[in-house]
Amino acid sequence: MKGYNPYNKGRWYRIFIESDGNDITITESDLNCEISAGYMKMPKGFHIIDEMMDIHSIEGGTAANIGFINRIYADGIQATDLPPVKNFDYAYVYVFGYIE
Repeated sequence: MKGYNPYNKGRWYRIFIESDGNDITITESDLNCEISAGYMKMPKGFHIIDEMMDIHSIEGGTAANIGFINRIYADGIQATDLPPVKNFDYAYVYVFGYIE
């Protein structure tokens, strides 16, 4: 029996985000995504398979857990949560997935 490999379909995308302590901005991205209420919304038809973050954390925010919570909106768009805006100044977000 063959093993299932979810990484056979899709590729890694890299998104660079920055925080000024009040807002998160996408500075560079392989995807046409957007920030909405602490989540990064993927383009319509995008399927999230996996994700990782390289966060440059800073002092001053409150303690926070980062646990990769995915959200699915009523229109079918998928999103991933982001670190709290006051806890970092920049981060690389890596998302593995594919567009239908």
